[in-house]
Amino acid sequence: MALLELRKVTKQYGADEHEDAIALHEISLSIDEGEFVAIIGASGSGKSTLLNILGCLDSPSGGQYFLDGVDTALATPNHLALIRRRLLGFIFQRYHLIPELTAIENVALPALYDGMPARERKAKASRLLQGLDVAHKHLSFPSQISGGQQQRVAVARALMNDARVIFADEPTGALDTTNGQAVLSILTDLNRAGHTVVMVTHNPDIASAATRIVEVQDGRIVRDSGKVNQPEVKAHAPISQAVQPRVFQNYLLQFFLLSLRSILSHRLRSYLTALGVFIGTAAVAISIAVSQAAQDSIAQNAGELFTNSLRVSKGKDWNDPQAAAIQSITARDLQALSSLPFIRSVTPTVDTERRIRYRQHDVQARVEGLDVQGIARSDSKVELGRDISSHDVSAAANVALIEVGTQDFLFGHTDPLGQVVLVGDVPLVIIGTVKSKTTGLQNNRIYAPYTTVQNKLLGISHFDGMTVSLDPKFDPLLAEKNIQDLLLRSHGIKDFFIINTAASWASFSQIAVIASAALGGIAAISLLVGGIGVMNIMLVSVVERTKEIGIRKAVGATAADIVLQFLIESVTICLMGTLAGLLFAAIVCAMISGLSDQLHPSLSLLSVGVSGLICFSTGVIFGWLPARLASGLSPVTALSTE
Repeated sequence: MALLELRKVTKQYGADEHEDAIALHEISLSIDEGEFVAIIGASGSGKSTLLNILGCLDSPSGGQYFLDGVDTALATPNHLALIRRRLLGFIFQRYHLIPELTAIENVALPALYDGMPARERKAKASRLLQGLDVAHKHLSFPSQISGGQQQRVAVARALMNDARVIFADEPTGALDTTNGQAVLSILTDLNRAGHTVVMVTHNPDIASAATRIVEVQDGRIVRDSGKVNQPEVKAHAPISQAVQPRVFQNYLLQFFLLSLRSILSHRLRSYLTALGVFIGTAAVAISIAVSQAAQDSIAQNAGELFTNSLRVSKGKDWNDPQAAAIQSITARDLQALSSLPFIRSVTPTVDTERRIRYRQHDVQARVEGLDVQGIARSDSKVELGRDISSHDVSAAANVALIEVGTQDFLFGHTDPLGQVVLVGDVPLVIIGTVKSKTTGLQNNRIYAPYTTVQNKLLGISHFDGMTVSLDPKFDPLLAEKNIQDLLLRSHGIKDFFIINTAASWASFSQIAVIASAALGGIAAISLLVGGIGVMNIMLVSVVERTKEIGIRKAVGATAADIVLQFLIESVTICLMGTLAGLLFAAIVCAMISGLSDQLHPSLSLLSVGVSGLICFSTGVIFGWLPARLASGLSPVTALSTE
């Protein structure tokens, strides 16, 4: 049984059946194991097309091609790739070495796709280069070695997986006479060693090195010198067994290193591609960190005063002109509200404007009446001294706390604690100083027990309003309704209004979440643009690397191998952009934290995890189309691309 057998094979290009569109006309040819066949013919005669079909780089339009008894028309593209990988070796006129790989890496490429371990692969490639007298060039790139040396590297690559058939397409065409004769000698030696050799040439002198000459003219065989008696060749496993792939070791790692080499060989293009992902990732991470820090800062500084409270004020609404005359909010309301189960505390509100004097200094300030620990429950804190106590409230004690701004104006660098100031005509002893938590403003304010403000400054028994602290688990809108119903029953009329800061805070929180999502969405658009940039660059890369893809397919890469390589390259580029973006985001967050007293953004595990997931998804999604495009290229079409 012939090793290679064509039965009335026709090759037609396009749908046009014109004579010029038919490259091969019902060619029948059989080649036995161990033959050295030269296919000769003028340019355009169809000899290269015939070689491509024999080497499973192209498929016939009609007829049948049997390889070791197997009809190649029944083989899948992956099966054909395995056949090229394990049974066939190619030596091309223009060498077809991958420029980014060294000589030894080019030689080892078929074994990489066959899953040979790295150490074994390197050792075998070294032996082949040594046998072809180019071992000293094993770390050189194709551009650094001569044409003859490149052709020897190509021969070594063809032998890497112990190919049974060596196809040589004009192997001496780009070489001088000396190197050409050396390559012919190598092919003769390979044939004597038991390899079947099929060589295409237009030169009769070169063809004479073969044991059989087949002449092709206008797509037809016009002469066949015939088979000669072949020496016994060793038996080989059937093709169905020979093409079984090996078990891959460190498969993903090897492909990652292969992809990394490609990325590093085109640094500028890779960096520019990663830039879009860098900008998008940084924008997403910074927006998440800043928005979260802003919400945390507001929640921390506002405290329960805003997040779980209601304010009851006198008057029907904000602009009620009769509000100043209303005196219905009293201690009775204070006690009634305090009895409700969902209320934690009720603090009366009473304030006035007075002139504050200390020795020769005086200033107009607002005097606010507070309950026990009133400063602690506000948006301020006690800097020096103490807060108002229950004794101060019950005794209407002549004590006060002073805002730091007022303190600086009245006392300068003098310690204010224990000093007496005149608030209007009432002397008050300073027991503490106060500073706002939420702002750096220094206001002219002074704080005293509300009973002191009522009895000694204003001479009244009612309040301006009340601040109600709620149980955070209770619905603030339901709390507002209950409080309003209670006060309506007590007053008989609605001479008050309620500011539901708890409900407002909930609404604000929702708005903050929406704003954060909107900000993140805008940032995500940057990442989307970056992903599209990745896809565009990868598509350009497919066009630029079409010949490389053809080489990889010729030495046995499957469609899945090509897809995997391009996907890994895409994901790796996105990962580069993501890591750089996260680092930049961390620096920006640190700068914001250093420049602001209130805002301290930082990258959380959530933001890093989300960015990593988006990075991987971007690489896969936007790398898939270029990868599929690359994997679908025909080997012979890709190899012919300049």
